[in-house]
Amino acid sequence: MFPILLVMYARLAVTEEAEMRQQFGTQYEAWAARTPRFLPAFRARSAAD
Repeated sequence: MFPILLVMYARLAVTEEAEMRQQFGTQYEAWAARTPRFLPAFRARSAAD
């Protein structure tokens, strides 16, 4: 069951991302460019973040 849930979650994320791109456009693109899709990036954050 776990592999099926992973696939379903990944498909849902891609669908939601498409909706966010349509709704927010370049603002979402900028956010998505610096934010990992599933796993957090363990790096030091700058003051601009």
